[in-house]
Amino acid sequence: MIVRLWRGAAPAARAEAFRSYQRRVGPPNYRTVAGHRGTYMLGRDLGERYEVAMLTLWDSLAAIRAFAGDPVDRARYYPRDFEFLIDPPDRVEHFEVAAADGLAGGAALARVWRGPVARER
Repeated sequence: MIVRLWRGAAPAARAEAFRSYQRRVGPPNYRTVAGHRGTYMLGRDLGERYEVAMLTLWDSLAAIRAFAGDPVDRARYYPRDFEFLIDPPDRVEHFEVAAADGLAGGAALARVWRGPVARER
């Protein structure tokens, strides 16, 4: 399984409108693509900005390509996205799911960590 991670930010004053728009447009569209396995929409308040991260789960890069086209790491935008976004990114990131543990339903807090791991601890 592959995780596609897109991140963008809107002005904090437009956070609820942006989240609402994203919920109405993104996940319903993802579900129409064969190989889509789920979506997590994450958000956090950064003061003047509100950041949204979309983690979408896919069977393969071929499934992602059916959604996003080539190159697969190019960000895909919907018609009204640019009304909300501050400096929209051109690219997304993909991660192979190396391990997974089941999650119970309901809201959850996600921690996204990235960085080097020291070889000696």
